[in-house]
Amino acid sequence: MRICFLGDAGSIHLQRWIKYFIETGYEVEVISFRPCPVSGVRVHILGGGSGGRLDYVLAMFRIKSLLEMIKPDILHAHYATSFGLLSVLSGFHPLVVSAWGSDVLVAPQQSLWLRKIVCQVLKTADALTSDSEYMSNRMEELLDGRKKVLKTVTMGVSRSWFERLPQIDKNSRQILSLRGHQEIYNIDTIITAMAKVIKAIPDARLVIAGEGAETLELKNLSQSLGLTQNVSFVGQLPHAKVQQYLNESAISVSVP
Repeated sequence: MRICFLGDAGSIHLQRWIKYFIETGYEVEVISFRPCPVSGVRVHILGGGSGGRLDYVLAMFRIKSLLEMIKPDILHAHYATSFGLLSVLSGFHPLVVSAWGSDVLVAPQQSLWLRKIVCQVLKTADALTSDSEYMSNRMEELLDGRKKVLKTVTMGVSRSWFERLPQIDKNSRQILSLRGHQEIYNIDTIITAMAKVIKAIPDARLVIAGEGAETLELKNLSQSLGLTQNVSFVGQLPHAKVQQYLNESAISVSVP
């Protein structure tokens, strides 16, 4: 059986889905906006690779021809707004759509247009998944009584992940933030709180991983609060580096 994943090839979340199905013996191909090598699969690029509005318009015309070339048995779109909408426009079935969070928890509240898109995507899909009961319940509300196969697939962390970590002493003063730099994740709140923390613990250190639309603004905020010696921006991290920082930090903070 051949599965075509439609989503961000550079995302570790999508890569974990891909890895599972490859190891289970499925043929897997990926359609994405950005070129990113994924072991064992072909990655087909939509648009020009910049991910801008023009790319999205081009993708509306390109998606059908790509699926005709790939000839998958199942199309699995990840994220119910952007990639979910493209999957619906392709007209392909059977279609599975996986929600990731903001697409069903935030987007429908932002505008009537986005709400209609999300509802249509959920109603058109043949099956749905989410990674929490809370999200699944919200998706059922958006389905408004329409029955769908809806599975909650929690991501979790494998036991072997911990068993591979070397035993080290924690840095009792190190705090770690792993969220992306978007408004919904409130990284500015963490930085502002850090200014209060160092008054009580002068050698406390905040490590901010990730990137996003607010990165420059967040760096400027850190500088304006005099935190350049206490706050480090380490960028987008490979998975092994995430493990390292989690292993050495005493606290991990997330306030979406």
